[in-house]
Amino acid sequence: MRLFFVCCFFAILTTGSSEEAPGSSAEQPHGLVGDRQLSEEEAQAERTFLKTGMSAEAAEGAVGQSPGLEEDKPTPKEGEPAETTLFLTKGFLAKTDEGSAGQSHVGQSPVSAGGLQLSEGEAPAEGVLLEASTVSKLRLVPNQAGDAELYEAWEQWHSAYMDRDLQVEKKALDVLVRLRRETGARAFEAFAVGLIRAAASRDIQNDKERTELLTQAAMQLAPDLPAVYIGATGICLQRFSEEWRHCAGLFWQVVKSWMDDPRYRRSTLTDIGVAALFGFVVTAVAAMLVFFLRSLPCLFADFYLFFQRTAFPKWFVWMLLLGILCLPLILRVGLAMILLIFFLAIALYLRRKERLFLTVVIVAMSVVPLAGEWFARRTTFGGTVAEKLWMLDLGGPGTEALAHSWKEALRTSRGSFAELAALGTFELRRGDNEAAIGHLRRALSLRAEEPRAMNNLGVALFLKGELEQAQLLFEQAAHLDKSLGEPLYNLIQLLDWPSHQGAVLSAQELNRISELRARVSEKAPRLLELRPTTAAGAISANTFLQTVSLDSRDILNAAKLEADMELIRMQLTRMLVLDSPSLVTPWMALLMAVIILLLSFLGDSLDTSERCALCGQIHRKKMLSMDRSACLDCTRVFLQKSSGVEPLVGFKKRLDTARFRKKHKRFVYSLSLLWPGAGLLYVGKFISGVLYSFIFGFAASALIYRRGFMRVPYSEIPFSFYVVPLTLIFGFIYFLSIASLFRAKDAHRGSSRDT
Repeated sequence: MRLFFVCCFFAILTTGSSEEAPGSSAEQPHGLVGDRQLSEEEAQAERTFLKTGMSAEAAEGAVGQSPGLEEDKPTPKEGEPAETTLFLTKGFLAKTDEGSAGQSHVGQSPVSAGGLQLSEGEAPAEGVLLEASTVSKLRLVPNQAGDAELYEAWEQWHSAYMDRDLQVEKKALDVLVRLRRETGARAFEAFAVGLIRAAASRDIQNDKERTELLTQAAMQLAPDLPAVYIGATGICLQRFSEEWRHCAGLFWQVVKSWMDDPRYRRSTLTDIGVAALFGFVVTAVAAMLVFFLRSLPCLFADFYLFFQRTAFPKWFVWMLLLGILCLPLILRVGLAMILLIFFLAIALYLRRKERLFLTVVIVAMSVVPLAGEWFARRTTFGGTVAEKLWMLDLGGPGTEALAHSWKEALRTSRGSFAELAALGTFELRRGDNEAAIGHLRRALSLRAEEPRAMNNLGVALFLKGELEQAQLLFEQAAHLDKSLGEPLYNLIQLLDWPSHQGAVLSAQELNRISELRARVSEKAPRLLELRPTTAAGAISANTFLQTVSLDSRDILNAAKLEADMELIRMQLTRMLVLDSPSLVTPWMALLMAVIILLLSFLGDSLDTSERCALCGQIHRKKMLSMDRSACLDCTRVFLQKSSGVEPLVGFKKRLDTARFRKKHKRFVYSLSLLWPGAGLLYVGKFISGVLYSFIFGFAASALIYRRGFMRVPYSEIPFSFYVVPLTLIFGFIYFLSIASLFRAKDAHRGSSRDT
């Protein structure tokens, strides 16, 4: 065995270092593979494959179609360097003269692989050098697959799925996973969602093997898509008692991928903002209604006193009061203006902190349109240029049409850096190397020191054979962004391949490669675990060299819809303030609320009506006790121990008070059951009432908009995900509201007014 390896070693040295002489193997009509002599047809087919990367029959119509393959070139003149073709050895590249018919000039090597043979789809192990006949089988080629090939592979899986052919289905899934790597796509989202839905269908049929197979394939096709993990979690929940740990891990992946994907993250922020706005509005309306119901008897008493000298009956006065209060609704003013009118009507009957609260609410509601426009600018994503950039960067099936339309648009316009860089990266991954170089260079002309575009341009130049420029770009990209591992990884690939040309790397070069590997292992250790994929003797360039996606900040900066932002502000202004989109409108409501607050403080000295906290009767202020919490009759009966009060009068007062307390108690608890926190607001528990009301409104909006105010792609969170948390929230809020009301000292009394 040792003798065999020594013979192979000297054979490689002789082949790599000696010049061709008349009568050598280049002139022979036949070749040798191992101990078998090739026929003339086999030798010609091998030379054709080494030159074009495909069979002789396929090469006839494919010349010029692939960006990585060129037409036959004439034999170089004497003294001119021969054109080169790139080949792979031990995961890196080596050059051979195109005119040598596949003879690899490996040269001297410290280690030889001897008779090592690689099966189809198998990459050589790292650290192993291949002999000439083995090296010639692996050829670096750009991606050849497009959308048509992707859909064809999908149809093959779908046919196997419908036929329930498990073996064919496994092979088809392997093809899809391999195509994702070879096309350089970040995700095949549509295919992955189809697979996870098929897995859910198989799970219903209790086909656990196919369910697991489809679930794993879906995760490989779209490793960062939340919809896939949501579907997998739903499947896992069916067997929660057996796989609860796995379910917990999947749920964490849902949260992580959700926050990493701007489409989902921004949609979630939009939903949270809408829910907060809904909770704020319903809390303001609930508080105003509660305060209005509590102050209405006093308001009517004072309003009727104003018309007391007239002959108007009470029902007419009631109708007149309601007509005045409904006037904002008739005029179709905004919600803030309606609250402003009600605030003006009851301001004199409120506590000071309640006045301040309503003032803040009205002021906040008046500036909600401006805040909504600001918030929308930072959460919008769907329908913008950013969404197209994101889809182009994913590179999944169906993206070719988007790239083509974008390419046509950029012929007549300058384009932004993000548009040019995203298009160039997509073209590079899909194999259109020349177009990718053009667009990436245009992108770098707009932003010269962008490391991601530099790295991708370096990959394109690497494939073109301009290795010095590629090395310079990799080094600059690694220097500009020290967090990126891809430029260092590509630099390792570039620096190491000369050793397979016959050159022996110096100790300094080996040390540098070792240092680069250490840096890559710190920044992106996953890169060192990647293995190139091979098929039919060719290796995919997208699995050998690594491109970098566009920076998320560049994508998010393109998420702008100026017309829609203006429309959002106008709609909120009409709904909340006035039917006028003017920028001055919000400040009008703010000014009016402050004026009403100041007037209410000045009106504390007026002799308005008040409700007795004990018996519930309406009296003028001068008829109340010093603390204005009880009328004079209740003060004599209850606080002065009935001194000087007739027994019959005292008995009647106690009976009236007991009836009022019972009626008041029922009313307060009814408010709490109708809306948590409303009863607490009625009895004066201001902070807890506002808090419970807002939380309940926030949770109610989550139930109303359970499908999301902004839809996310491919995903709809199952309603079962909402049942448990919303049930717990509603039950907890109701319990706290009733318990707080029960503990309130004056829950069974009428409310008093602080002065």
